Amino acid sequence: VRALANKVRLVTAVMAVTMGATIIEKHLTLDKTLPGPDHAASDDRHEFQDLVARVRHLKNTYKH
Repeated sequence: VRALANKVRLVTAVMAVTMGATIIEKHLTLDKTLPGPDHAASDDRHEFQDLVARVRHLKNTYKH
């Protein structure tokens, strides 16, 4: 379920960029297993890198 939730958040952010968003708020963590709800729901370094790569690819692909 967590993997699906991560993909939904990724797709939502990328879709926001296609609709003109210039700022995406993301919560980051160094370790998802740390206590508290914020860490489990936040992106780790690899998830954030994936988001940045996809947004950059999208912007380069549809550059005007």
